Amino acid sequence: MSIRLQRAWQCARTIRQFSTSQRLFRLPVDNDIPPPPPPPDTGYVKLQNRVLLELSGEDATNFLQGLVMQDVIPTTSESRNPQRMYYTAMLNTRGRIQWDLFIYRFIKSSLGPDKQPMQEIAYYLEADRLELPALKTQISKRRLSSKIRWKEIKSQNLAVYAAWNKPTSEVWKAQTWTPPRKNFEVDEFGLGMTFVDPRGPHFGYRIVGVPSQVEEVMGKQALPLHYQIRRYECGIPEGAMEVFHDGSMPMETNFDATGGVSFTKGCYVGQELTHRTYHSGVIRKRILPVLLQEETDSTPYTNDRPIYDPTKPLVMPTTGSKLHIANTLAGRKAGQFIRSVGNVGLGLCYLTTMTDINLVGVENKYDPNRYVIAHDSQAVATTKKITAFVPPWLRNYIEAEEAAKINPLQGNVRRIGSGRVEDGPRDSL
Repeated sequence: MSIRLQRAWQCARTIRQFSTSQRLFRLPVDNDIPPPPPPPDTGYVKLQNRVLLELSGEDATNFLQGLVMQDVIPTTSESRNPQRMYYTAMLNTRGRIQWDLFIYRFIKSSLGPDKQPMQEIAYYLEADRLELPALKTQISKRRLSSKIRWKEIKSQNLAVYAAWNKPTSEVWKAQTWTPPRKNFEVDEFGLGMTFVDPRGPHFGYRIVGVPSQVEEVMGKQALPLHYQIRRYECGIPEGAMEVFHDGSMPMETNFDATGGVSFTKGCYVGQELTHRTYHSGVIRKRILPVLLQEETDSTPYTNDRPIYDPTKPLVMPTTGSKLHIANTLAGRKAGQFIRSVGNVGLGLCYLTTMTDINLVGVENKYDPNRYVIAHDSQAVATTKKITAFVPPWLRNYIEAEEAAKINPLQGNVRRIGSGRVEDGPRDSL
């Protein structure tokens, strides 16, 4: 008996190996949890949702160099300081972010092929716990003949902490921010592997250490939500729930402003679109801190930055809810809601719709008298009034980038300066 095929042939052009739409994580929102108090001015917290993957081997540096946006090949002077941190991301072939990463370089002691003690450069890759299986798969797929080894680090042996010693108001006072290009260890708390968090001025520190030792030195921890609130007040996304997998471009997530991407290094996965957009494109959207209010709330908000208020518990719209200009024909789109705690959160905002920032070649349609709403089609009750804010240091960075497009000479200087700063020849690897 012959079997009839459901489909005799298929045009090769119609076969798609990837999704053309970004994947959003729909989060269950527990609105019965009482809002926490405001974050303390100084504190620290263990990041339970972040995990470490150790990468080592003689090809580890070159392997990472071809995968991440940062330049991880050290100059000669940098080689004298082996402990270093990089903030960066891995992209897919279409230049969209797959994972945001912190990479920690260190010296690992091990036994060589002749069973003699040896030291080699190794790396800890810090990633979101939800994305660890996919990250392992990607490394396995791309290793080819590279001589590398990797293993997951158990959190009871080594964990990641975020620490801070200044309130978020200090972040908003800074007019400029130059991310540390050579982010070496700092002795801020008397602990090893402590680095300045490059994602904003005075934002805090990243610590990698043995939990028992870190917690003995640092004392009582703040609440995990305190760190989340601090990030939202400063407009800093982190992890799979906020950096949309396969959806966000690096500049939309402010990697260019926070030193997370090098525009002077060689080839890496996703480089072409990233560089073309940066040098000749228009970055219309960026992740910004937003303030949430009830749509019926007519009280004017007079602060120049979003401030967390635990007395105003709000039902959070669903992650990925569209932002629209209220009371306009067809509800002109303004961006996308990401996440919030109480009345502060993050949004992917069209700059010329939700702020007064001007972009070259784009008409600014911002009207302070019209407000933006986040309307969740799944729950009408979560319609909220959304106000976006631009930290002064980020505003000055964007305005300088736009000015560089108008003045070609200034643009050349600016774009060279915004890449990796070399201070000497590189080591041969």
